[in-house]
Amino acid sequence: MLNDDARSRKAQIAHLYNKVATTYGMRGPNLFVPFGRWLVECMQLQAGERVLDVATGRGAVLFAAAEQVGPAGSVVGIDLAEQMIACTAEDIVQCGVQNAHVEQMDAEHLTFPAASFDHVICAYALFFFPNIERVLAEFFRVLRPGGKLGLSVPNTGDERWRWYTDLLEAYQRQYHISLDMGGPFLEDAKIVSLLRQAGFVDIDTRLQEYEFVYARKQDWWLSKWDEASRFPLERMPADVLERFKAQVFKRIDPLKQPDGIHYIRRTRAFLCVRGLPTKQK
Repeated sequence: MLNDDARSRKAQIAHLYNKVATTYGMRGPNLFVPFGRWLVECMQLQAGERVLDVATGRGAVLFAAAEQVGPAGSVVGIDLAEQMIACTAEDIVQCGVQNAHVEQMDAEHLTFPAASFDHVICAYALFFFPNIERVLAEFFRVLRPGGKLGLSVPNTGDERWRWYTDLLEAYQRQYHISLDMGGPFLEDAKIVSLLRQAGFVDIDTRLQEYEFVYARKQDWWLSKWDEASRFPLERMPADVLERFKAQVFKRIDPLKQPDGIHYIRRTRAFLCVRGLPTKQK
């Protein structure tokens, strides 16, 4: 049974991603495709395997996985946001992908039978789930014994942009604006602990970074509105937001390089294997 806080969080996340579905990852460089491909490469998918992509978004993992498992394999992408599902379903048709489809679904209540998949992949979504233990239990359930789970979460940011977080925190103190972006930040050790408690073994962690280039500072600003980083921004009164944006743009100017504005993103992947249920050990 969902408590009011969990229900509110899920509604908030679904509302956000329904709102941004049509432009998600498309304003400025696509931040999700390189990391999605990297995570799929880490999983070492084989032809003919069955893959579940949780929080599929616009398919950064889904399309890469579908390519890897080939026509004999299959990929199912699920997302809480109906508009994300609608947009990605259209993308699948337009790209002529025959071995993938998407469904609107809550990761805490997967409708698939036990042992339905060889792999479960979940990119950039773990901190959104109100009940992570429940989600990991569901991942464990729908994986076949020995099946693999791959998670990715944001890691340390670009130090050249540390001032942005500092500025947000200054506005939070001055205007009492919540900086909540959908869920708690989890330390790597905590994620490993949760995976072990859920019954996953052979846990491996990897770090990847990519540098993205924005042609204009307006592109960078718009990209902040296409993910959870928009939450603090849309809580600001209009006049406060205008003042904040002006300060941000002033701080961006010195960062400009001849080819644009550079921004490094880092991601941590957690790769593990579904062990045996406790009673069978």
